[in-house]
Amino acid sequence: SDLIWTRKEAYLKALGEGVSRGLQNFTVSAAARHPALIEDRVDPAAPERWFLFDLAISARFSGAVATEGNPLLHRVFGLVGAKSL
Repeated sequence: SDLIWTRKEAYLKALGEGVSRGLQNFTVSAAARHPALIEDRVDPAAPERWFLFDLAISARFSGAVATEGNPLLHRVFGLVGAKSL
């Protein structure tokens, strides 16, 4: 699904790696309201350190952000347009 793909893509980009790392080497949740890294076969401790956030872009587009560290210390901003950046 698009949700799984965007979460996987966000994790790979946050790692600084591409799909050559192997999409089969890690698993993200498929639950709509519970984004999470479930397993990483290359780095088994990763799910304890990495957090995924879904971005509500629009009804037609989905997005996700992956961040390492305590999720309570991160703030996710809704993007209104390029000028708001």
